[in-house]
Amino acid sequence: KHEFYETRHFFESNIRNESVCISESPPKPRVQLYVEQKEVQGQEEVLEGSSVSLRCSAETLCSSPPPTLTWSSTPRIPLSDSSRLQELISDLNFTATHRQHRATFTCTITYQLQDKNKTAQDSITVHVQYSPQNTAVSVLPSSSVLEGSSVTLICSSDANPAVFSYTWSRESEGQLKQLQTGDTLTFNRTDPTHRGWYHCTAQNQHGSQNSSVRLDIQYASEISPSSSCSRTDVTVCFCETDGNPSPELEWHLSGRPVTNSSNTFISEERMSSTGLRSSITLHQSLTNTSTLQCVSRNTRGTASQLLHLLHVIPQESGFHRFSFLVGAAGGAAVMMILCGILLICSRRENNTRRDDSPGLILNDWNIPQLSTSDLFIYYAV
Repeated sequence: KHEFYETRHFFESNIRNESVCISESPPKPRVQLYVEQKEVQGQEEVLEGSSVSLRCSAETLCSSPPPTLTWSSTPRIPLSDSSRLQELISDLNFTATHRQHRATFTCTITYQLQDKNKTAQDSITVHVQYSPQNTAVSVLPSSSVLEGSSVTLICSSDANPAVFSYTWSRESEGQLKQLQTGDTLTFNRTDPTHRGWYHCTAQNQHGSQNSSVRLDIQYASEISPSSSCSRTDVTVCFCETDGNPSPELEWHLSGRPVTNSSNTFISEERMSSTGLRSSITLHQSLTNTSTLQCVSRNTRGTASQLLHLLHVIPQESGFHRFSFLVGAAGGAAVMMILCGILLICSRRENNTRRDDSPGLILNDWNIPQLSTSDLFIYYAV
């Protein structure tokens, strides 16, 4: 119950005869919630994106100057109101977002009575329903771990109602491959195949939101066993290495690092973000007494491989092989011809000896005159 007092002596001494109302306990204003221009109860939840209006109204008193209405919020939000002070009504309009969820709005009325201010307040708390927001993936102990260690991915999100489903997926050959559900994803023993992008999808009844993280598995540099040498006029050796972080590769000749020179030529080719291929061309003078070593290193370790230059088998060209075959065939033909001639000569000698024997007559014209080709055929038969 409010008690109002009227000071008549003030009115008697006032030439304009205006009355002044004094209240020791001024009335509180009233705050109402409207959603899409319909009044709702303060405990009802508002859907994100809806048009919201808060109306503050108060009784008028005969104070001078007239009372004022002001808005405030907790947590603090920039406010812009529309006031009708003549009727002591102030509207606060905004579109509901997740930022207004559980925010408390307060309307304060201020009276100036007897040279002092009197205030009264009314408040309302707004509850907003919204889809997942601020979805994020954290990694324990870190998104970059050493091969063989354990790693856990954790997905979190802010939503009202709360998220009812977390789904994990991974990028594989340009597509997303679903892994499992739940807010955590754990690998007890990592290897290089776990390296890549992982995605978490948080979902509630109003929608979903994604967040991604790249898992980096580090491992010591390794050298491919296929690294080897070949030789023609010069010796060419190649070495392939892989590691994460990406390794560096060096060539050592007789224990000393090799650089480009008149006797050596080195080239490199990046195979992938973790792979490297290097080749070295050596002058023949370096291959007789030297030993060649491929050395690969990164921050996680070092690997090396020795290439034996003295055991490199020369690679013959097609022309050399063809010449060898032609020469072999020609040599075989000559041997056949010589053997045929010797055979015929031997038979003539035997026949001549038989001519000296009684009772045997041998005419020379019975022996055919054979050509070289005939001799070849004769010998073959």
